[in-house]
Amino acid sequence: MSTRSISRICSQCNKYRDDEDFWGKSKICRDCRRENFNTQKRLRGKITAKMELAIRRGMLPPIGERMCEICGRQASHYHHPYRYSVTHALDVIPLCIPCHSKEHKQKKEKESAVSA
Repeated sequence: MSTRSISRICSQCNKYRDDEDFWGKSKICRDCRRENFNTQKRLRGKITAKMELAIRRGMLPPIGERMCEICGRQASHYHHPYRYSVTHALDVIPLCIPCHSKEHKQKKEKESAVSA
């Protein structure tokens, strides 16, 4: 019979967990991460469906007809500046691939600066 050492508390579910139940130095256990991922994936699917419906109904132009709001090149993605919020499902910005990547990089840098 092996004994498991309880050494950390998950910051989300507040349960005592073994080190093996975490990915690296993460403060959230694997079970909570999986649950968050699946919830986020379902939410993205709903928002994508809302956007596709809005495009079909003419409420939002197809991305191929839009220009990047930052550099003026042909847009290739709709960017969600409010993440994937149901209340802001259609609040999107048309961006080209390079500008879309820059937006995500800048957002990541801001988040890491705030948490540091």
